[in-house]
Amino acid sequence: MALFTATHGLAAGPGVDVVRTAMAEVDAHYLYADSPGWARGRKALLAAPPDDDDRQHALLRSVFAELGDPDLHLLSGEEFAALQAETAGKQLGTGLIDFSIDRAPTGEARVVTTLDDSPARRAGVRPGDVLMSIDDVPTRGVDHETIVDRLRVSKAVTLSLRRGGRTLKLTIVPSQEPLRAVTYEVRGAPGATVGYIRVAQFTPDAAAQVREALAALHDREAGGYILDLRDNPGGLLNVAVEIAGLFREGSLGAMVRRDGTIQIVHANAPPIIDAPLVVLINEAAASAAEFVAGELQGLPEVRLVGRPTRGRGQAQTYVALDHGWGIVIPTARLRSRQGTDLKDHPLRPDILVPDAPSGDAVYDRGLSVLLGLSKPPARLEN
Repeated sequence: MALFTATHGLAAGPGVDVVRTAMAEVDAHYLYADSPGWARGRKALLAAPPDDDDRQHALLRSVFAELGDPDLHLLSGEEFAALQAETAGKQLGTGLIDFSIDRAPTGEARVVTTLDDSPARRAGVRPGDVLMSIDDVPTRGVDHETIVDRLRVSKAVTLSLRRGGRTLKLTIVPSQEPLRAVTYEVRGAPGATVGYIRVAQFTPDAAAQVREALAALHDREAGGYILDLRDNPGGLLNVAVEIAGLFREGSLGAMVRRDGTIQIVHANAPPIIDAPLVVLINEAAASAAEFVAGELQGLPEVRLVGRPTRGRGQAQTYVALDHGWGIVIPTARLRSRQGTDLKDHPLRPDILVPDAPSGDAVYDRGLSVLLGLSKPPARLEN
């Protein structure tokens, strides 16, 4: 879900009509502003008498909730600050952040993924788990921001989960530790040295960290690379573009607006690495992870290995309102370089690897595929 493009602000102050201002922004930018749901929402907003800011905020939240789009929501100042901290990976918390929660067909909250090394991951929370209640308060029919707020806690929180036919109850203690967005290491293989890079989330400094990882692994004579994007919930579009550009040049897919306008996304600099690459993906890889994998798929020395991605390729923009409030608005669908629409269309790997009850079958297969690719001498450009 979370793939942010830009933030812009609006005039604020006494007398500003929050509802009308928000309506104008949604009309101008919302990917689904032509939907019957928004037409009904506009009528409800226009019919409401002018009121104080608090009641206008409550009205907007009510209308947005009726649309059933978890990616369009109104944020208070505190909520936006928390979202920024999550986007930057400043702390793990429970490991269930804004990016990693969507809605099940039952109307309950559902886990997209959990952050690496987070309390939720260590407790055994899995992608696809239905989050039935938080501290015994049901999630069915509750708006997205309220659910996420209940998970942004500093004390222990008890989750009731449904996984298939099983019900689980887990208590999670949040962590104040920051997320390690990028990790890497050299891994030995028969007759080869492999550079392994894990990107857990596309935080503001993730591209610089991947660049440093490639330089360090090149110095250790890595002849090929594995880029692990599994369970990556998304992040910042400009960071995704920069990371994809480390491996390829030219156009990197596109953003498609509501009116069909296509904005081509380009790499900002020549690639720095020329070596075989395997990208690992799965059903919990979303948005920015799908964008990067989609831009690399089809290159001669690149293979995607794993399972189909989430299908949440969508760009969003934050619009500031009065007094620190704002709206997150879905503004464009993402399209891969090969023309694949990544919104509601999971990206399929070149080599499909079924889930396995133990071990890491996806990594093992990815390593085997990497070793089978031709191996030109690696090149690293400054």
